[in-house]
Amino acid sequence: MKQLYDTTTSSKERELSQAVFAMYLNISPAMVRSLEQGKRQASGVLLKLLNIVDHQGIAILV
Repeated sequence: MKQLYDTTTSSKERELSQAVFAMYLNISPAMVRSLEQGKRQASGVLLKLLNIVDHQGIAILV
């Protein structure tokens, strides 16, 4: 699956802490950290959700 979403700037660009961003995505802060550091790549449902947030903003999850 092609990685469309740039996870290295996800929480920083949105001015959210990793913990808050993780809460919105229903994943652990450690997962957000691993994605941002490039240690892991998003796939499946998480990748789709990250792309939606990237295009429509975090408010779409509220």
